[in-house]
Amino acid sequence: MSTSILDYAKELLGGNFAQAAAEKLGETPDGISKAISAIVPTIFGGIGNKISNDPSFLTTVVSEARNIFTNHSLSDLGSLFGSGTSSTEGTQAGSFLFDIFGGGLHGIIEKISSFAGIKSSSTRQLFDTSGIASLGSLGKNLIENNGTPDSIGEFFKSNKASFLSSIPASLGLSSLLSGLHTHAADAAHGVTSAATSVASRAKSSSKFLVPLILGIILLFLLIWLFRGCHGNENAMVMADTMQEDTTAVMPATAVRTLTAVVLPNGDTLQAYPGGIEDQLVKFIESDDYKNATDSTLKDKWFNFDDLNFKFGTTELDSTSTRQLNNIAAILKAFPDVKMKIGGYTDKKGDSTANLKLSDSRAKAVQTALNAAGVGSQVPEATGYGSQFATVAADASDSARAVDRRTSVRLIKK
Repeated sequence: MSTSILDYAKELLGGNFAQAAAEKLGETPDGISKAISAIVPTIFGGIGNKISNDPSFLTTVVSEARNIFTNHSLSDLGSLFGSGTSSTEGTQAGSFLFDIFGGGLHGIIEKISSFAGIKSSSTRQLFDTSGIASLGSLGKNLIENNGTPDSIGEFFKSNKASFLSSIPASLGLSSLLSGLHTHAADAAHGVTSAATSVASRAKSSSKFLVPLILGIILLFLLIWLFRGCHGNENAMVMADTMQEDTTAVMPATAVRTLTAVVLPNGDTLQAYPGGIEDQLVKFIESDDYKNATDSTLKDKWFNFDDLNFKFGTTELDSTSTRQLNNIAAILKAFPDVKMKIGGYTDKKGDSTANLKLSDSRAKAVQTALNAAGVGSQVPEATGYGSQFATVAADASDSARAVDRRTSVRLIKK
């Protein structure tokens, strides 16, 4: 079965596909073929890895595969390029890929683009098309060859290592995919092991607990007596320290309550009052937007308030999914609206590195929205680094936080 599934996927992306894609994307056929050689095993390896870590995902794979093969034409995938709009198949495949790779998709696209010598935007479209081919090949097996969810699950289980080994070693994606879905499990295991270790030590050392507790009580009594003389002075120092720490983490820890934001198409979002979703919907529905030109919109940016990247990387944290999905839903509710993503950093560090980081992060958000099916409405993403930062590089981290942001603005072109 493994041969027939993979052969059909390759068949869908073979023939004149590379030439057609190259012409429409402005690339070379060799570059397209090289990218496809890495993308297909990456997708199959990603699916296999996802299923092994989350067996329930197999249901999604089977459902998506049946739908693609039954309801969409797979005979000319090259025609999907350069249409200027997102196809139904492309939207479905893009969303499916984001389910597999999450915020790591952008980094994978960048690596394969560099490997194949083609633009990131071209690789992104090739990923969507390869996703269609991969799901279509699975759907063909399920429907025409009487495949079952169990047989598909076994296919991925038995061939997972083969998929990963087929990815060009120079990309370093095999190790990335292997660890993509395991961090949470590893963390949980670590916590469990630590708790077990502590419990074991506590049990073996129970004979020391009584004197230890008495010592702690005595220590607190001494502290309480000492504060009777110096309490006010120490309280002031403690208050200053806590105030500084609180200021530094306030944006992440302040208690906020999600409320409903109703869209014109009847969809309801869960968002924070006054947050980016609330602001965008109100502005889009206002006369200010209706009467605006692209020139007047250039200075009106809306800041993401629940979008996070893993420290020092361009990989979106899983906590960003809700807000990204909300932005995608807003764009779907207002199909004529288009937006640009902007990335910004503070002044600390090397300005060139900051510019590159901000640009990659802006494009990571663009990639995520493309995967959510609204790529044609997010045609631009640019990083500005510290160009517009206002706080000095030697200021406190909390003071510089205002300059570190990812934003959107609406465009009319």
